[in-house]
Amino acid sequence: MTYVNTSVTGESLLSGSIFLDYRNRQDFSDFNSIIHGHHMERQVMFGDIGQFAEETYFEEHQYGNLYAGGQNYGIEFFAFLHADAHDHTIYTPAIEGEANRQDYLERLLDAAIYIRQAGMGTSDHLVLLSTCASDATNGRHILVGKIGTTVYEDSFRKETPWEFGGRDLREWLGQIPVWIWVFLLLVPGMCLTIAKRRERSRRKEASNE
Repeated sequence: MTYVNTSVTGESLLSGSIFLDYRNRQDFSDFNSIIHGHHMERQVMFGDIGQFAEETYFEEHQYGNLYAGGQNYGIEFFAFLHADAHDHTIYTPAIEGEANRQDYLERLLDAAIYIRQAGMGTSDHLVLLSTCASDATNGRHILVGKIGTTVYEDSFRKETPWEFGGRDLREWLGQIPVWIWVFLLLVPGMCLTIAKRRERSRRKEASNE
């Protein structure tokens, strides 16, 4: 549990980091991989997992994405449950053997508050997103998903006033060369000066007639 209060660079950090259970393979090739993260305010890290306790939220957020080993994967969330942090029937990663995997899957489904059909089998790959629950001392909220090759549209991220089409306009504006900004700032002033000169010249000619 090194990263509970440690950043990814090894520095002391109260909020810690999101981390994969050390018993799991990093390529998510295990039957069940467990990812831990703090329940932070403002939906930071795993701060929004508790919202899946509301059935409407669970139904409206069916998919997620996972980036690992330089590749994007899709996650189809199919179960949400409460558990105890010391429940080893759930917090045991990399289950081996078809019978054990089937027992584990049934254990998850039996403990789930909400379930969605995802066609799960013992040859699939699960990912469990685990975070603290405030309603019990060692309580945990767990969102369970099936990892696949289909990459889904992000249903969690909402565009801010600075975003358009999933892209941050501030980033795009920052890529514009300085000379263009200078040009854009100077041209209106230059045009206004020219217009004033022409107007003064026109008035002068009119007064001489």
